[in-house]
Amino acid sequence: MDKHLKTIIDTPLFRGMQIKDVLVALRCLCASTKSFAKGQNIISTGDKISWVGIILEGFAFIEQIDYWGNRHIISELHVGAVFAESLACSALPSSISVRAQSDSLIMILDVLRLLDGRIDCCSYNACMLRQLVSVMALKNRQCIEKTSILSQRSTREKLLTYLSFYARTAQSSSFELPFNRQALADYLGVDRSALSNVLAKLQNEGLLRFEKNRFELFAFKEQ
Repeated sequence: MDKHLKTIIDTPLFRGMQIKDVLVALRCLCASTKSFAKGQNIISTGDKISWVGIILEGFAFIEQIDYWGNRHIISELHVGAVFAESLACSALPSSISVRAQSDSLIMILDVLRLLDGRIDCCSYNACMLRQLVSVMALKNRQCIEKTSILSQRSTREKLLTYLSFYARTAQSSSFELPFNRQALADYLGVDRSALSNVLAKLQNEGLLRFEKNRFELFAFKEQ
């Protein structure tokens, strides 16, 4: 636990809290860790989840698999990411899966103890509830951005919208994406070959430069 304490404190759930308070909160939430191998589901479609997870090591994708087995990547989860808060709060079967993309270590927090008032050892329950709402609000904003991306009509427009959002988040015109080409195609909901063609055209037009997952964006040139 000590090895990952800084990661835990820096998460949106505990940001701004004193270390001693975080340690008390972890005990109150019955914190535990669980390891997952690359390719293993952390959450499967249909699971009922009563906990919130934090990625301590590795990374994962939130995915949806349709009836025919087609994969759609909703978002990526890296070290420090908080996930499953909406599932825990809704108590509904999961409509998504969370799959480890590398060997991963997950912290599991029994957030229902916070939601149903079973925690009486903490004087900062209201603070943690606000933090939890903040996490859900951030995820809602990300969902709105994802909807904006997917609502674009062409592969080119989807890609440019996504790269624009990513550059704004990274606060830089140069950044590294978390996806390989197939994963990026799955995230955008487009064909991989079509995506590769669009990338090549955009690079030829001087709008961007890329090497593997590393991208640099350039402003539109005036005609």
